[in-house]
Amino acid sequence: MKVSLKEARRIERRIETEQHNKPVSFDSSISIYEAVDVDFALEKARTKTEDAIENLVGLIMARSLIRRAIQQANEEYGINAFISEREEYIRLSAVWTDVINAGVGDTSAYALRKMIETELERSKTVIRGIYNGNSDDGVSFNTVSKSLIESANNEKRLTQKNIDTCDDSIAGKNATVTIEIPCDVVELLNKNNII
Repeated sequence: MKVSLKEARRIERRIETEQHNKPVSFDSSISIYEAVDVDFALEKARTKTEDAIENLVGLIMARSLIRRAIQQANEEYGINAFISEREEYIRLSAVWTDVINAGVGDTSAYALRKMIETELERSKTVIRGIYNGNSDDGVSFNTVSKSLIESANNEKRLTQKNIDTCDDSIAGKNATVTIEIPCDVVELLNKNNII
């Protein structure tokens, strides 16, 4: 059965959900109030457990097979390159967002010199035992300029356009590139109502 990469990912997620929603139970019970052939009940319970394990193993192997086929197609059709490029742009966007969120530092050189002089003077007038003059004592200020904020806004817009272009390329490839799912896997997926 041929499916697009988009559908293959959907099937892969369904398999994973199925695995989590139907764990194998290793316990069973027999009612003490019913006349039951114990040997038959025991064998039936064991067979049910073995079938559930076989089904789970089959689903794990099917998911792995589909995952490998997706990875191979991603590499073969250049999707991995788009994904890597997109990740790069996302990280760059985060840098520009941090710059924009920092805001403009409006401290002038004159104001900064005055702040330093004030702190130095304060350190001399405070009682010696209270002010210990640590090396980390200093004056804090924002270093972001207005022109850097403007550049960051432009870079962020450009980066977002690049992310959108990568997203479009990935979506296009995911819709058109197909993989083949073997018949035995299709039967297992049908049996489990996954497809």
